[in-house]
Amino acid sequence: MTLIFGLTDHRYGLSFYFVCMLLPVAITTSWFFNEVLVPRYLIPGRYGKFVLYLFYSGVISVWLQLIIVFVAFVVLGNYNISNLNPMIRNVEVLAIVIYLIVFIQAFINMFIRLAATRNEIKKLEKQRDEHDLGQLVLKADRKNRLLNFDDILFVESRADYIEVNLENEVVVSRERISKLEERLPASFIRVHRSFIVNAACVSSFSREEVVVGEKVLPVGRKYKDNLKLMESPSV
Repeated sequence: MTLIFGLTDHRYGLSFYFVCMLLPVAITTSWFFNEVLVPRYLIPGRYGKFVLYLFYSGVISVWLQLIIVFVAFVVLGNYNISNLNPMIRNVEVLAIVIYLIVFIQAFINMFIRLAATRNEIKKLEKQRDEHDLGQLVLKADRKNRLLNFDDILFVESRADYIEVNLENEVVVSRERISKLEERLPASFIRVHRSFIVNAACVSSFSREEVVVGEKVLPVGRKYKDNLKLMESPSV
């Protein structure tokens, strides 16, 4: 922008200072749009207040821009507007360009956030459906497998895949254990960075190990407090 608005008379320093005076208000308005209006009003569906506060923020932003423009004319123009080059004197063009650049980025961020929110909602709905059905949908061997939660003994994480251990079968999937943990009900407890156990299938446990069927699994230091969940009646 400094180059574009300084092309007329090559006074790039003057153009730079003028642009710098206008940018803070546009950036602050963009921040208010993305960090306040979008998460508090647009995403929750409070469209009336979103439109109202967006209008208010626009009015305040333009008002502040007018104050800055006045100061800029006084300071940069040495009290004489004719000292400014023709391109800079076109305040409307300069302000529109600044707002356009800043708000393009703001709207990109808004759409990214909305897309992330929709994906999170879909993920939560999928988890809720799985919990209601009592089954886990897991991709294994290029197919979607339906596994009953009650049939899962424990989950073990390997280098780049996980093993879901059933009573008579081991199902291998490329899903990460941290992602799988989010989809499992509360009866599944993380006892190690590489192990999640079904509390209903645990025959005994201590602060060092957990016994599931014939398997003795280690308890990670970071996950020792999770063992208290096995003592809860709800688990």
